[in-house]
Amino acid sequence: MPTVNEIIDRLKELLDFGFKPTNTAILNILQSFESRLDLIGKKIIYSFISIRKNENRDEFYKKIVTEVIKPECHIEKFDVLNFLDENIGSESGLIFLDVMRKFKERTSSYASPIPIDYMQINL
Repeated sequence: MPTVNEIIDRLKELLDFGFKPTNTAILNILQSFESRLDLIGKKIIYSFISIRKNENRDEFYKKIVTEVIKPECHIEKFDVLNFLDENIGSESGLIFLDVMRKFKERTSSYASPIPIDYMQINL
């Protein structure tokens, strides 16, 4: 199993080739390792947080959670979402709620079959 430093080194090599660690790319990588997130997921997250130096941990998680809940993101399994929830820690409820509020603000001009105000969110 690779260490965080080994993953960071590989990511740096990819960056040299033009790889962009976008939120979508990170989510796709997490989905690729969905069946092994319990073994390598934290290392992947820490590695990306390390190379995206302009963000703190909570900002990073907010961006990835935002990517997960986008309507165009077709997540069939909730392993990644559950993994993120578990690994965010005690701030999980606040981060998810903040993302949902921002998502609601951005999409308030669209008709929604279930208004977000009435959705049950378990914190």
